[in-house]
Amino acid sequence: MDPAALAGMDLNKVPALPLPNPPPAHYAGLGTGPQLHTTTVVMFAILAPIAILAVALRFHWSLKNPGGKVSAADWCGLGALMLTLTQESIILTMGDYQRHQWDVSLATMMKPVFFKKTYVQYVIAWPAISLAKLSILLLYLQLFRVNTGLRWAVWSGIVLTCIAYLPNIGVSSYYCAAHPGEAWDYKIGIRCGNKDVLKWLIASAALSLTLDLYIMFLPIPQIMSLNLSLRRRLGLCLIFLAAAFACICALLTLIYRVHLANAADPMWPGAQLWVTNLTENFVAIIVGSVPGMNSWYKKIFKTSSVYSKFTSSFSSMSRSTVTKSQGTTSTKYESNDKRDIYPMTGYSEFDHESQRSLAGSHVEVTESGHWL
Repeated sequence: MDPAALAGMDLNKVPALPLPNPPPAHYAGLGTGPQLHTTTVVMFAILAPIAILAVALRFHWSLKNPGGKVSAADWCGLGALMLTLTQESIILTMGDYQRHQWDVSLATMMKPVFFKKTYVQYVIAWPAISLAKLSILLLYLQLFRVNTGLRWAVWSGIVLTCIAYLPNIGVSSYYCAAHPGEAWDYKIGIRCGNKDVLKWLIASAALSLTLDLYIMFLPIPQIMSLNLSLRRRLGLCLIFLAAAFACICALLTLIYRVHLANAADPMWPGAQLWVTNLTENFVAIIVGSVPGMNSWYKKIFKTSSVYSKFTSSFSSMSRSTVTKSQGTTSTKYESNDKRDIYPMTGYSEFDHESQRSLAGSHVEVTESGHWL
């Protein structure tokens, strides 16, 4: 629309795009159509506390582990969490823009704060997801350090992570930020949404999906080669296959980026991307912390007085029930987790049983029980 044609008009009543014909059912004016802000708030309310708890337990386990050393993988997880919380806090303040563009007024669209917030959350998003993926890859290095082939595969994944995400910081800064002497106005939005930028982001999303699949399947052959029961090996695989949720989000991100590149109403797929990015980031952070959470549960919580009191009370109730139903019964209760008497790896699922197969699986354990 020609800016001169808008002179004297109340831009708060002019939609940023013409209404579709026919208008959506139940549409009663600007700001009354479908919106995704509620979805964003709900996903944030669910995933953010889980991610915070996951990282906290990961750090607690690292500090309580023999040596009490916080690893690079732990710091990457924390950095990813802090950046993601910052990014999503910005997005939560942009509820007016998480709807169709024809449902937003021109006055709202042309506010400088919209372009500023959009740019800032873009710049934060790329290092956030990079650190989340690096935290998983660096964890693999902790677990399988002496497997030369796997180490090279992990380092290849680290390089791929940097290629997939970090160049986007420069792309966003050039196209989506005001240049020196330039105003933060609609011209930035037009430049940020041009076809060349969107094609670049589609390629980046495709590379991100490839990276997620790579990370998900990378440790599976190593785990399946361990001398464990099938049930144990499948359980370990499921821990790492939790990354499948991140793969689903990456696939949706790719689909929505393609829609965005071809959309006459770009604001709606843009809002969908905010939801999938939120989910992908938090899921990646949680997946990277799952082994540490599992170890914390088995080696700290299960040995705590709280757990002992709970199991003692439960055992007493069980003995009482058995006595009443079968008469006087002598029942010996002892832990089924015989792994407690063995040195641990630092991640309790990789326990003594797997140590018996170290020579065949190329995994090494130090005297303190850490994986090398």
